[in-house]
Amino acid sequence: MQFSTRAICSLFLLVAGLGSAAAETPDPLAAGFSDPPASARPRVWWHWMNGNITTEGIRADLAWMKRAGIGGVQNFDANLGTPQIVARRLAYMTPEWREAFRTAVDVAREEGLEFTIASSPGWSETGGPWVPPADAMKKLVWSETVVAGGRRYTGRLAEPPSVTGPYGSLPYFDPLATFGSAPATAPPVYYSDVVVLAFPAARGTEAAPHAASGAGRTLDAAALSEGNLQTAVDVERGTPQAPGSVTLSYPMPTTVRAATLFLPGALPPFGDPDFLPALEVREGAGWRRIIDLPLTDVPTTVAFAPVTASEFRLVLVPNTGPKRVGLGDGAPGAVVSGIFPASSSPSKNRSQKPGSNHAAGLNSKSPLEWTWAIHETGMCPSIMVKAAIGNIAGVAALSLIIR
Repeated sequence: MQFSTRAICSLFLLVAGLGSAAAETPDPLAAGFSDPPASARPRVWWHWMNGNITTEGIRADLAWMKRAGIGGVQNFDANLGTPQIVARRLAYMTPEWREAFRTAVDVAREEGLEFTIASSPGWSETGGPWVPPADAMKKLVWSETVVAGGRRYTGRLAEPPSVTGPYGSLPYFDPLATFGSAPATAPPVYYSDVVVLAFPAARGTEAAPHAASGAGRTLDAAALSEGNLQTAVDVERGTPQAPGSVTLSYPMPTTVRAATLFLPGALPPFGDPDFLPALEVREGAGWRRIIDLPLTDVPTTVAFAPVTASEFRLVLVPNTGPKRVGLGDGAPGAVVSGIFPASSSPSKNRSQKPGSNHAAGLNSKSPLEWTWAIHETGMCPSIMVKAAIGNIAGVAALSLIIR
């Protein structure tokens, strides 16, 4: 009996020991979270701001990122008017900057950090003064010349816009380039013909519509017919409860099936526009919404089923939709304000103060400025609407084409 008892005790201890060993087996999933492999660790932007670079700072930054669990960096050279805080600023691509960059690559390799670099300094994407204009990114521009059919045409076609900028005749503006004290440089210029197309166009109405603001004030027909995106007339912007609007009244029913809208400066960097404009049509004693026209950095075109009516209007509906992610929240205690100057699109025959900030023109007291024009486009009549919001602190332009 005594031997049997010892055997049972030994068996019990053996089983208990095996159970303890099984409980201590590490969970590979949990281990991966507590100590992720290099492939799963986050990569971060590593901004070198306005040449404020030292060898000591490079080593300290990379060592701290290694301790924090960072897996790699993307070197990003930028400016944004950052003041000089080092004894000797290292300008981009100078021999001293290159030597500092080589040091950074070597230290990153020693720390086991992945190292990459942006394709260009700042936010110039794939461009720079070293890229010839003929090899740079381009846009397609166009013009129209209406001629009588059935006969030979002899004459000069209207020149498409050759302005360097994001779209059509809109001029180039880079809000990031306004930081710092570097002298402004003229943008590169390039133009080349691509193709000439001829197609039959249906005759549309020659009668211009009567244009009026939401307050019932008649708008200057001459200023509304130029077709220039940078001219404007004053229109009340309204309130969230009674949004501003512009109405076009035709002497006869007119069919429209598409709309193009643009408001420079309405979409701030990393922000949201104040408005989500809506195109409406008069039906009986009321108005029916046709379609919304979201504001973007360039003109947005929307198409819809043909609508025939004598009255159309654009309403500046407040933008209450979901917001973009933007820059995110600042660190606790940080105060973040609008650091990006908005685009400036000065109107003809209007003055604009240097350094004006269009963002100030988006308050509820500033006026709204519009321009409209009627012309023929394609197979049906079209209406062009242009506008601007602003006050003495800034002017921009809005364009709406319905056809």
